[in-house]
Amino acid sequence: MADVLAGSFFSSGCGILSPYFRFYCSIIDKGYKNFMNKRIKDDTIKKKLLDSRLLAYEQIVSLSKCGSYKDNNILIVISTNIAGLPKYHWTITELYRYILISIIDIFLPSNIEYIRFLNFFAGQFLIIKIKTFPLFAKVFLKDFEKILQVFDIDLFINGNQIDSKLLDIPAKKCLICNNSYYECRKKGKHTIRNIRKNVIYRLKRLHKNLF
Repeated sequence: MADVLAGSFFSSGCGILSPYFRFYCSIIDKGYKNFMNKRIKDDTIKKKLLDSRLLAYEQIVSLSKCGSYKDNNILIVISTNIAGLPKYHWTITELYRYILISIIDIFLPSNIEYIRFLNFFAGQFLIIKIKTFPLFAKVFLKDFEKILQVFDIDLFINGNQIDSKLLDIPAKKCLICNNSYYECRKKGKHTIRNIRKNVIYRLKRLHKNLF
């Protein structure tokens, strides 16, 4: 399945990745290895996590402010929603590659402005700047997100996040009980350990199915 979605990014007849695609994969590899070498041991873990989330959001908003509805520049932000710490898993690097292949194949290389892989204590973010219509991207990516389940896919334009409610997209569901994700989180219906166990199981299963 991954080979089909890769399309022209595999050279014909030999199965070797093209230089164009290898360049983007190197961004993911480099960023992920740097993150693995920056494990933080501190008594104020919760504060570091909150500060890291805020910093990540500020950088994402800043990157998206150079686009506008007029020129159709949007920022695709992909992240994993892993409960507890650490915020990574060994399957993530290859799964990000799969997502990257799929997105480039759908939106075409000529519409890709840049790709970045940002690492924070709060997690890793694959950021893709593309030229396309925001509504088209959101409608396509909502189905992609539903298949991947454990990945969050958000769109930003001109510093603002595109709200799924505007497109009548159903609210996010809990991976454990399939009820409202936000209600479960607010009421603390599931332990961090159980949520993390479920997410990692899904990551492994997704990785096995794709590779």
